[in-house]
Amino acid sequence: MSRLVSVFSFVLVAAAAGSATAVAATPPGVNTGGAKAVTPQTATITGSVNPHGAPTAYYFRFGTSTKYGTRTTTGSAGAGTKSVGVSAALSGLRPVTSYHYQLVAFSPAGTRIGADRTFKTKQIPTTVALTASPNPVTYGGAVSIAGTLTGPDVGGKQVALQGNPFPFVGPFQQIGNAVLTTPTGGYAFIVPMGVTTQLRVVDLAKPSITSPLVIQGVALAVSLRSHRANRHRARVRFVGHVTPARAGNAVLIQRHGRRGWRTVGLTLTRAKAGATYSRFSKRLRVHRGGRFRAIVRTAGGDYTDGVSRTVPVRRQR
Repeated sequence: MSRLVSVFSFVLVAAAAGSATAVAATPPGVNTGGAKAVTPQTATITGSVNPHGAPTAYYFRFGTSTKYGTRTTTGSAGAGTKSVGVSAALSGLRPVTSYHYQLVAFSPAGTRIGADRTFKTKQIPTTVALTASPNPVTYGGAVSIAGTLTGPDVGGKQVALQGNPFPFVGPFQQIGNAVLTTPTGGYAFIVPMGVTTQLRVVDLAKPSITSPLVIQGVALAVSLRSHRANRHRARVRFVGHVTPARAGNAVLIQRHGRRGWRTVGLTLTRAKAGATYSRFSKRLRVHRGGRFRAIVRTAGGDYTDGVSRTVPVRRQR
């Protein structure tokens, strides 16, 4: 009987010792890590947790001071005995703002809080946009270049228009004077165009930013007139000028009908050496009246096709 009592007492002592060991299990190990992928309004904060063999959960708390005020959702770190990496994605942050954060982990053995760390969100980047109108513009005509700076503090900034004329192999050069943006970041330039040109706008602040390129096309300037022959009233002579001078370019004489424009004659431009413009001429039989125009084709890349004004021709009497 005394032997049974001794064994039972030993079992109770062992059970009590095991229970004491479970209660005294080590709380989780916690290490607040760095922040990554920081943008003006988002960031990912990291850390590591060692569960020390007990089921462990974690969360981050963060805010603009060590009072924090906000926490992430709770995640599981498992019940292992080695450190595991954890992270949380933050959104809706304020640009150019310092944030404090720390990692908190808890298990049945207790709660541990990691060190306080900080990160600073980035500035919203300033961007430049521009449009050019009309595009293409007729040779010698003026182009309106307008756009906006988008971002913080965009008013009163100095911006400059730069161009690189065809064949686009030289450096960009400033066109005209720089201008100041409006309080909302708007700007505008009006400049004449003599050849197809790459355009861009540069914010002269430091660090400088540059807009995407716009290729401003320049169309040949084409004039057109018509004359009926005195003896042969059915014949009409179409003549015109092309600026700048082009030699050997195809000229299409077109008539407008029910189905749109249709080519009714073809000729070539002619130019004298050193001339600033070229000429063309084409005689056609025109019994009925109508509206006519001339299109001058070009394939060099420095200009786009030129189109004349519409010329009315009366019906033959």
